Amino acid sequence: MNDEVIHLLRAGATEGIATAFRGVVHGPRFAGTTVGVRLAPILTGAGGANRDTPIYELCHFAAMAAALGYDDSNGRFLFFLGMERVTPAAVRRFVEETVDSQGWAREGHAFTERGMRANYDQEPFEVWFDRAPVLMALFEFLTGIDDVTFFREMDDLLQEMVTPPVTLRGIKDTANRISSRMRLWRRANIAWAAHEERFDKIAPYLTENSPNGYWVIDDEVIFGFWVLHSNTEKKPIREYATVFEAFATLMRVIRAGAVAEAASDARRLGTDFEAGEIEVANDSGTVTGEWESPLGVFNHPNLKSIRFFKGEGERAPIERLMEFGPDAQRLARAFLRLESFAPTQNVISNAIRFKRGPGAISDGIACTNTLAYLSFEEILTGVLDHIGRLQLAAMHVLRAEVDEDAFAPIAEQARTAFEELRRKGFDDDDPGEDQREAFQVAADALPRIAGQLRGFLERMREMEQGESELNQIFADDVALFSRQFHAIYGHRR
Repeated sequence: MNDEVIHLLRAGATEGIATAFRGVVHGPRFAGTTVGVRLAPILTGAGGANRDTPIYELCHFAAMAAALGYDDSNGRFLFFLGMERVTPAAVRRFVEETVDSQGWAREGHAFTERGMRANYDQEPFEVWFDRAPVLMALFEFLTGIDDVTFFREMDDLLQEMVTPPVTLRGIKDTANRISSRMRLWRRANIAWAAHEERFDKIAPYLTENSPNGYWVIDDEVIFGFWVLHSNTEKKPIREYATVFEAFATLMRVIRAGAVAEAASDARRLGTDFEAGEIEVANDSGTVTGEWESPLGVFNHPNLKSIRFFKGEGERAPIERLMEFGPDAQRLARAFLRLESFAPTQNVISNAIRFKRGPGAISDGIACTNTLAYLSFEEILTGVLDHIGRLQLAAMHVLRAEVDEDAFAPIAEQARTAFEELRRKGFDDDDPGEDQREAFQVAADALPRIAGQLRGFLERMREMEQGESELNQIFADDVALFSRQFHAIYGHRR
């Protein structure tokens, strides 16, 4: 697969966008050139320090086309799309032949050694012929996206811009409006762009703090990023939860891009747009497809009529674990920090917001009431036991549909589990069709929940074997978070 297409897919572009892109850069006009490599980062917003610069250049190029006589919609189509083969030399010949045959249609324009120059109140702007092919490819790509609605808006803006008098201010305003529209398109069609504000901070941090040119995402990288950005003067990212979620989202975008290019790897995911790759540390197990929380099915009205879970004690403790799924296992300590210290940070924020006094703030900073990791382990173990009872109870309800020989050894255990669940929906072991279907859906989802719980509990046990007792790990983290909470909120006591 071509590198430029891989770039799009890794950035989270839809397959439809990738197909349209291939149609442009692999077509007869640009095939065999470097246009695709140069156009891909423009579309994803990774094309240099200012992602709007190519649009500004395109607007100037359209103004220069108008100065050559291509000053309406049909003329722009002929100028940008009429050449059978687009290379810098071909564009130069086309422009020179136009000027030789009819001259410049507007004053203030001239050839330079490398391209064309326009003067706006003595302020020149130059478009080089080497840059012309990628601008023409950008124009061609934009003609087809969003069912042509994007291009219609752009063409109207360009027509207004080239209507005399053409000014530098008018070109800048048009470029800003088209760039704004382009940002909306990226956010809707490029996964990276949908989260670019956070990712644009994470990417340089990973590059600066990763060895051998590889991005490494692990527990300490996430914590280090939070420490660095949680107390800055300009646009701080205060909440640890926000940082964890941003890294988890980045990993999903990386994974989706890797799967899309049919080259995913559970331990090393190539995504660095320019050269390197990303290694997700502490990986455990592979994932096929994108993870979705199996708890979601229990929100269906048919399942909500059966009390599979009691909210506070049985469902709430595993909501975020099921939300992040395998990523919680990959980043087990970072996730434990999320479960224990993010609620404490919320307590501090609320104590400040609602003026609950310096004592409440101090207790929060000291992590006095923070959930210990051992306590969280006990909670998860209890929920896993409950899931086991639910699985047995569901098998009892569905016993007629289960292989008799396989069910026989656990038949009594399943019946007991059903009878001991004294709650709504578990009062009739021979329910109607709707209830039976609900139990079938639950029976399909429960093993995924149990699998994630077992996997995470195993990761917690591995942490103890590899480092120290869980209580000591928690005590170390209390010291780390208390220090940073003091840096963020200490002056508010």
